[in-house]
Amino acid sequence: MTSGKHQNDSLLKKLLKSVVVLSRTHCGMGRALAESLVKSIATSDPAAVVLLCEALAAVGGYSSAVLSGMLPSIVALLRAAAVEERAKRSQLVIMLATLVLQACRSGLPADALSALESATDSVNCWDGFRIARQAARFGHHSIASKLFDNLTSNIASEHLFFWLTALKEFTHAEANLACHDARQQRLMRIRQAVVSYRKGLSSLKAASTPSFPLQFQTDFAQLRVESLQAHVQLAQAGNSLRTCPPPAIAMTLGDQLQRSGRVGNLLHDSMRTFQGLSNRYKRLYQSCFDADPVTLSVVQTLQWACHLMAQKVEAVLVSCTADRARVPDIAAKTMASSSDVSKLPLEVKALQSVLVEISTGTAIATGGICFEHIQMLTEASQKLLLVPMSFPRFFFQTLQSTTIKLAITPQPKNSIDRAAIWVQSDAHLALKVEGVIQHGSHPGLFRSIHSVYLVVTSSLVKPDPVRGDTKQPSSSANDLTQTVQPHKDYFSIQLLLSFLSPGLHQVSIETFVVDGNGEKWETGPQVTLMVKSFMDHPQQQSQRASGLQYQPGRSNAFP
Repeated sequence: MTSGKHQNDSLLKKLLKSVVVLSRTHCGMGRALAESLVKSIATSDPAAVVLLCEALAAVGGYSSAVLSGMLPSIVALLRAAAVEERAKRSQLVIMLATLVLQACRSGLPADALSALESATDSVNCWDGFRIARQAARFGHHSIASKLFDNLTSNIASEHLFFWLTALKEFTHAEANLACHDARQQRLMRIRQAVVSYRKGLSSLKAASTPSFPLQFQTDFAQLRVESLQAHVQLAQAGNSLRTCPPPAIAMTLGDQLQRSGRVGNLLHDSMRTFQGLSNRYKRLYQSCFDADPVTLSVVQTLQWACHLMAQKVEAVLVSCTADRARVPDIAAKTMASSSDVSKLPLEVKALQSVLVEISTGTAIATGGICFEHIQMLTEASQKLLLVPMSFPRFFFQTLQSTTIKLAITPQPKNSIDRAAIWVQSDAHLALKVEGVIQHGSHPGLFRSIHSVYLVVTSSLVKPDPVRGDTKQPSSSANDLTQTVQPHKDYFSIQLLLSFLSPGLHQVSIETFVVDGNGEKWETGPQVTLMVKSFMDHPQQQSQRASGLQYQPGRSNAFP
């Protein structure tokens, strides 16, 4: 009986996987397939119901419209599952709650909200956290904030308390941004969201431990709060056109941008801020080697949003100059690498649609900066902020774990007077780098390591005061790169480094990995060494100090 049950489950999984692939390949069939799955849930064996719900969630993961028509049936199933025995139905309650959250991206109706609240009251704290996590992923931040707040009173661990407090503050900030109101109230809500994010970052720092540093969570939240501040900066730059208009004497200047007065400089600072955020989102993307594909899509879409705002502001500034050929093609630059919006997951579909709408907007008018320009930038900013942000899966859960441990040879001696590696300036340092790749429970789940890319650089941090060298020769700096393919998760390279300038040098060893598609990821680690370069042997210097003459025939080997 047991073998037959496992065989039936295996066949059902293969069938449901085919259904999911078919729904994503032929989008028009998704609704019909979802209806069949909902009917099967009500009549299937309890052991197969969870698998059917998982398949239904996968079908609706790319279109909420597929599930919106079956919302009453899903809500009825959720109410029925909530009153069953907790030990048997907790997983089913979580899956049905996820389906409700997926189907109502624009907001939960009263009956669905009531069923969801009853479901969260019927499960334990861990299952309640999983439901809150799904609410944060699909943009229902007011529900997630309330659930996280309720969980903080049921936690005994200090680190988990601060972790839940940070999640409560983050989702509370996003819930404030989702309100539609007047422009001045909008700015006030953004500032309140920034304050909530700052509180959450403080709690997140308290929740981190050496074994769980929460680096991605901190970087993601930090970039989000700085993005909100960049939108506030843009709004204040637009207001300056009313509060501080260009003086009359500015009309005599030849440059249109100078005629705009203070608002031109503020918009230029805003453009640089958005461009800097875009670059930082790109670095965050490159550091997420273990992230799932949807998380990477979320980070990349947020990068495009910042890049698009930078291009919008740049287009306004360039339109003030005589060189109209420099006005950027916003639609081509921003969306050239994006895929069809209909095939994107729910977490990024709404934001991606807004990006397409903004990038294909009205043309930029020529002349000085006017209120039409400010209105265009304000509308673009408001459209982006009104899209509920999705906290990706990698923010809560790591399914793939990959770390690299390095061993560097030689190492400095332990004596206090020699904290660095000593080497003669006319000799080479033989540096050996050995590494071991460590995996978690699911190695290569999303991507695997094809090769390791090492970058070794050196810089003179403290010239030798005896020699009086103040400048480092161009040939004395090391800048070496090498790619090595690991064998059974082990790799080793050897390099020769030269230090022609006497003094204290810092050697930096950065580690990158290259996946099977040839994409480079900044996984780390980064190791630094201090190297002391000298001209003469220390024994020779002591001989000179004692009045002894140096014998050229003696051995010059370093002890």
